[in-house]
Amino acid sequence: MSWSHKDYKLASGGYDKNIIVWNLDDYINSAALSLEDFNLDNNSIGLRHKMISRMPPSCILTGSQDHVESVVFDPINNSHLTGVGLDKCIYFWDIRSSSKPCDNVF
Repeated sequence: MSWSHKDYKLASGGYDKNIIVWNLDDYINSAALSLEDFNLDNNSIGLRHKMISRMPPSCILTGSQDHVESVVFDPINNSHLTGVGLDKCIYFWDIRSSSKPCDNVF
């Protein structure tokens, strides 16, 4: 799981071989969320289950041949995302242009 350093994007990889990206800013700006949707337990901001269930992803990135173990946003360009999977490959995505990786390293 990775948070974007510059905005409210969250990315998560998993056993389904995909990386899912949510843009929380879209929901905050569209008033889809209210302050009651945030939970301040344990000195951190958590999202309640009811909010997560109504937040479809902004994009689903495909291309890994096995489980995605780690994802990270580029610290300079928040539209670039890197993922590493059990297929022993590093994949690079530009989430603005495609759901398929723009490059990979075996």
